[in-house]
Amino acid sequence: MDGDEIREKARERLKKRIKRRSIIITVLAFVIGCGGCFCLMYLIGSHSHGGTFFKAFKSGLKDLTGQYMELRMKEAIYEKEVPYLMQSDKRWSDYKFAGGTMKDKGSAPTCVSMVSLFITKNRRYNPKKVAKYIMDNHYYKKNEGVLSKFLDDGCERFAIKPEKLEVDEAAMEKALNDGKPIICSLKPGKFSDNKHYIVIRSYKGGKFYINDPASLRNTKKSWTFASISSEIEEQWSYEYLDFDGLHNELYEGEFSANTGQ
Repeated sequence: MDGDEIREKARERLKKRIKRRSIIITVLAFVIGCGGCFCLMYLIGSHSHGGTFFKAFKSGLKDLTGQYMELRMKEAIYEKEVPYLMQSDKRWSDYKFAGGTMKDKGSAPTCVSMVSLFITKNRRYNPKKVAKYIMDNHYYKKNEGVLSKFLDDGCERFAIKPEKLEVDEAAMEKALNDGKPIICSLKPGKFSDNKHYIVIRSYKGGKFYINDPASLRNTKKSWTFASISSEIEEQWSYEYLDFDGLHNELYEGEFSANTGQ
């Protein structure tokens, strides 16, 4: 084999290598950009030497997803309206709470978390952390649920100051216009078969807009005073509470299911 033949074969090998890398880059871009994870799992998993690479890629993709979720949460809590969180969020839905799980019974801690995030911008005050505080400090009783005392003063641990609010449209409108979101304790009825909590986040054009931690459909709707007032058992408006030593942890940690200590 002469020199020209050797160089030609080398060029062909190089072309094939470049083509393979281009395919890999294209597939990676598709997976990250369009969510084609299962396609890549099949392609790499079927390769006899792909196991180590797949584990590394899987770990990297998980990190990217976590960073993206964290970024979205950071953006959400700095918006002008109360961020919307759901009990069914996989970061805390299976956390044990009140004889069940957050998914089934976690409306109160999820509402307090939404309001605290909005007011304090402290990402550590996630629903799991609030739920743990409720249980550790005996703000829950079987057959009674989360006690009103927690909404009255226990939630001050999360840097929000409560004010008991009468069920009156003008009073509710004023609180919301003053930047004070409202947490409502609801009777069994149109929102739930059991005691339930929601956040009223704003009032516009004679309608209330809510965050229902158990229902995206309810959250997307607007509500007249007449349609919601008969459901309300108690309610509180909230504003920022500050005193020495409370916010040493402000902006520390991450907003994640692991921040329950």
